[in-house]
Amino acid sequence: MISAPTWINANSALQYHTEQKDNYYQQEGDLGQWQGKGAQALGFAGVITKEDLEKALFGKDKEGNQALKVRVDKESGDRVRAGLDLTFSAPKSVSILYEAAQAYSDNDTAKAIKNAHERAVAKVIERLEDRYSQTRLTEDGITKRVDTGNLVIAKFTHEVARPVSDGDKVTVDPSLHTHAVIMNMTQTKEGEYKAIESKAIFENYIKLGMNYRTELAAELKELGYEIKITDAKKGFFELKNIDDSLIEEFSKRSEQLDKLVNELKTQYPNKSESEIKQMAAWKSREWKGEIDRKAILEDNRQRIESLGYSKEILEPKELKELTKEQMQEIKEQQKEAANKAVKNAIEALSSQESVFKSEQVIEAAGKFALKDQLSLETLEKALQKSKEIVKLTDNYFTTKDIIKAEKSIIKAIKDKKHKIKSPFETKKEAKEAIQRYSDLKEEKTGYGLTKGQKEAAAQILSNKDLIIGIQGDAGVGKTTMLKAVNELSSDNTKLIGLSYTGKAASEIQKATISKESFKQAGIKSQTIARFLSQIHKLDYAELSEFKNSKLIVDEASMLGTKDAQKLIDFAKKANAQIVLIGDVKQLKAINAGSPFELLQDNGMKTVAMTEVLRQKDKTLKQAVAHLNRYDSNKAFETLNQSGLIKETDAAIDDIKKEFFNFDDKKNTQAIVAGKESFKDKIILTNTNKMKEEINLA
Repeated sequence: MISAPTWINANSALQYHTEQKDNYYQQEGDLGQWQGKGAQALGFAGVITKEDLEKALFGKDKEGNQALKVRVDKESGDRVRAGLDLTFSAPKSVSILYEAAQAYSDNDTAKAIKNAHERAVAKVIERLEDRYSQTRLTEDGITKRVDTGNLVIAKFTHEVARPVSDGDKVTVDPSLHTHAVIMNMTQTKEGEYKAIESKAIFENYIKLGMNYRTELAAELKELGYEIKITDAKKGFFELKNIDDSLIEEFSKRSEQLDKLVNELKTQYPNKSESEIKQMAAWKSREWKGEIDRKAILEDNRQRIESLGYSKEILEPKELKELTKEQMQEIKEQQKEAANKAVKNAIEALSSQESVFKSEQVIEAAGKFALKDQLSLETLEKALQKSKEIVKLTDNYFTTKDIIKAEKSIIKAIKDKKHKIKSPFETKKEAKEAIQRYSDLKEEKTGYGLTKGQKEAAAQILSNKDLIIGIQGDAGVGKTTMLKAVNELSSDNTKLIGLSYTGKAASEIQKATISKESFKQAGIKSQTIARFLSQIHKLDYAELSEFKNSKLIVDEASMLGTKDAQKLIDFAKKANAQIVLIGDVKQLKAINAGSPFELLQDNGMKTVAMTEVLRQKDKTLKQAVAHLNRYDSNKAFETLNQSGLIKETDAAIDDIKKEFFNFDDKKNTQAIVAGKESFKDKIILTNTNKMKEEINLA
């Protein structure tokens, strides 16, 4: 597996990875290895020394020259965010096998397993450097991410987990893992050194973890070890020859962390899983003793034997001498398995996205091919030769089926033959009816319909095209508009609400119920998945019931290409209409593509609703309007000018009193007051420490 990337400071990294007193992980004198084109350019290669690591952490080259200008704290002499730590951990069974090999003095097996792990890590780091090494450059006031293709990486391989103490007894579990410390420096093509842009690494580290497991499985196969899949969805595995009882015995550190994670989840309910795990790891680092590595090996050998096992757990499947014909046959089988894995990966991805990257295919294919223990290189070759995909650019792909479906969708809006019968014959008639409805509503409630709501309702009530669109910004009252459409529709027009979740579908139905109108029932709604699962079973008589119906798709930006194609095919067959309502700026399609945006770009008749109703305050309306136009600077400027943004250097206790009406002497009342006060406030801090203190308060 792989840990979430963690920023580390220079002094703490230097101490952790070089000071032998606290470093019970490594054997004496063995710090680690350099990797990366950036490291080579600065003169760092081969074995890491303490002096060289310190230079790299502070932005210097091998000779001590300052390559990157860095900020150093005057008091501590430390550099914050000096590097990014990615930790690659072997499956527990592999760690146990490696520990057992050392405990039984089988140095050849131990070396082979460690080398397999380190080669897999090196391969993945090479991919990381090629694909995700970036920095930020600003030109003409615009800052953008640019690829650099070089990183400075220090790798430290450790053998055991942090000791777990239970009274006088100290247990040290085997844990083969490598810290890859990515220095916060990279060189642009102009030769200038700059800080790295880490966004791509954070976005893709899970893919890198799958890449590591894929490559490690292939390396273990070369050594004769077979694997068993423990989680097909996530792509986790263990060795077949290591029993579950051994894995449980050597997971004391994991048990300690799991217990702490559960405790922290209760204390910090708003924190993410990765944040909680990181906190647990740091909070359990109190053990400061020293360990005798030889004594630990002996202790772990006894733990193995206490469960009835011995040296035989080291023995892999016997590798037989193969003839050229047999080797060729195995090669063909691997090629076939790789082709199948890539095909399955493409099929899975194309059901979710219309355009995808090569690394997405390799990650997914790695899961499909894990049981066959195929290498990354084998999968990449299969991808290059795949007939299932169409290459758009060097790293972006789509499929022939998606291209065909998108062409068909665009063609659908140009269909002049398809005409349905709408509640009103002309748009003028619809507008007059809507105006009367709005006037009556305003007379009764004080609020009529906005211009955008009237236009949208008229579009739905009078347009006869196969597909029409309503583009509505957040908070413009789309459901209020639909309620008007429902009340003004004739009984001959069947309105069907469709959404991606049952909750959203239920909300459409509830929001369009009317107590005043003769048509009191709301728009009958259901999920898109359920609707699509039912329509292919309809006979001719059942299909005819949908004639002149309007399929109202809420949050249409979530509609994928394949689902859009199915709805269009049904609407053509049933002589119905599709009404797409949503905001292209909000939610991304769950399934492949973004047909709502595609249709708008290619001429679908679309009415825009822009008047914000959700925010009643004039200033907030203006701020939201700016945000809807992607202008966050003007939004914050508007809020600031109205005094809605307040900067303070107040201490935590002052913030508690000022923002949450908090009083330590009024326990329960204070909590309630705090929650109510919090509803219309948000606090932003510039440090994680301050954020955690406020959240805890």
